[in-house]
Amino acid sequence: MLVVAPSAHAAYYVFLLSGWTAIVAELVGRPRSAASFGLWLASIAAYVFTGFDQPFFLTERYLGFGIIVPQHWLAWHLPSLGLLLTVSTLSLLLLRPGKEVVLAYRSRPLDAVAEPLGVPGPA
Repeated sequence: MLVVAPSAHAAYYVFLLSGWTAIVAELVGRPRSAASFGLWLASIAAYVFTGFDQPFFLTERYLGFGIIVPQHWLAWHLPSLGLLLTVSTLSLLLLRPGKEVVLAYRSRPLDAVAEPLGVPGPA
């Protein structure tokens, strides 16, 4: 599980924690590609947008800009953008699975499964 305390909007953090954990669990098993890299960036951005102000303070300290975000955007706009980004990332992962799931009970032909049970197979 992801364990970092947000500085604002703890309710968003608690609500989305299971979604982020599912995103990370899915992306770890995927092969490296441009699509998976984009999904990693989107999930990191969604995680930061929900109330973590330290990246913005670091950019202010080292690059000279970024303080405007915690002062004006962190309270209202960024958590909503983080929620939308998380939902869209989860939707993309659900629409485009990274690997095919093979179910054990469908891996054998129907005749091989039906006969040991004493049920005649299809004619």
